[in-house]
Amino acid sequence: MARNIDTALLRAFVAVAETGGMTRAGQLLNLTQAAISQQIKRLEDMFQVQLFEREKRKVYLSPEGERLLPLAQRMLETNDQV
Repeated sequence: MARNIDTALLRAFVAVAETGGMTRAGQLLNLTQAAISQQIKRLEDMFQVQLFEREKRKVYLSPEGERLLPLAQRMLETNDQV
């Protein structure tokens, strides 16, 4: 199934995965924690999977998130090269 994926959503996903939290990802991308959470929710709704396991103030990649991370990183790298 073809999808047009907003790179801002992927960028938020990668930032959360790499920093381990929504707040730190927001600081990295100059967005609020709420904006990052909303972007992650949109991405999870798009794929109909949970991308993170949430535990208090820390988040961990779910198995689906682990599969998405290298693909998202490659897409962003290609996007940034263009």
